[in-house]
Amino acid sequence: MPDESLLEPRDGKVREPSSAERRLRAATVLLENGRIDEAVSEARRAGELARETRDDAGLARAENLLGEIAWERGRWVEASRLFGAAREHAESAGDGALLLWVESNDAAVHADLGQGELARESLAAALTRLVFVDDHPEAIRILRNLGRVLGAVDQVAAADGLLARAMMIAKRLADTSAGVALAIERARVALTQGDIVRADAHLGTATALAGRVESCTLRADSACLEGEFLRIAGRSDAAERSLLRAIELAEEAGSDAAAARAWRELGELHAGCARFADAVRALEAASLRFVALGARARASEAARRAGEIRVLASSSPPPGAVAAPEDRS
Repeated sequence: MPDESLLEPRDGKVREPSSAERRLRAATVLLENGRIDEAVSEARRAGELARETRDDAGLARAENLLGEIAWERGRWVEASRLFGAAREHAESAGDGALLLWVESNDAAVHADLGQGELARESLAAALTRLVFVDDHPEAIRILRNLGRVLGAVDQVAAADGLLARAMMIAKRLADTSAGVALAIERARVALTQGDIVRADAHLGTATALAGRVESCTLRADSACLEGEFLRIAGRSDAAERSLLRAIELAEEAGSDAAAARAWRELGELHAGCARFADAVRALEAASLRFVALGARARASEAARRAGEIRVLASSSPPPGAVAAPEDRS
């Protein structure tokens, strides 16, 4: 979200904030107080005022904020469009710190949508601007975004390095919600590397911190991660309990993103237990949630996986079936 320090002039001169800046600050306060629809209205008005005064930086900040809100609401395609527009205006303004922020958002939403090439392009651009991150008011968000995308493109060592930097900042600021999200991401990176011990340690951190936050979405993601870890550890019954809890929390939060992740993981759990019909149903549920998010590539992946399991089920004997004796005549 926008921070007042980003709206201050870099030449040290004191000036009155523009009308667009005041609107954007108001939008940020409204958003922090959970008044989302009002925040959207203020941010849109800020963008209109910035456009009227040809303030490219102000317009980029307004579009970036609107993109973050859309992303959080599960409107991933709308978020992607807004981040793209914000990037163009930040480039016109020549503001490197603002570009880093926008490009990190752009890369992460493309990764969520399953648009790998676009995610890599924005990631590469953002990584050239990391010099701006240390004093950036959105450093945690930026580092988390970039760490997630690096993990998604299998640059796991670099991913964990950025996530660790973000975790240090979160600890210094006592930002518990950020701590949960970062511990989840670091555990996922460790699982990608096959490092079960480190994944378990990060999972423990995520679980402990999740108990102290109100966000059902974060708690759903933590429970989903626990389910994935337990599945890999071979503890199927416990994994299923965690994943069903994740789905329940995601439904409570109204988060299609968290629900999609949990249903997809539940599908893999059932497939591994040869519960093929249950696996297909779970993956189809995941696909529908990805469709709702506008993530067509992710939806197709889940649907394709369900199709593979149908084929596997048709070629597998039913439970308890006895193979016919070999004909030796």
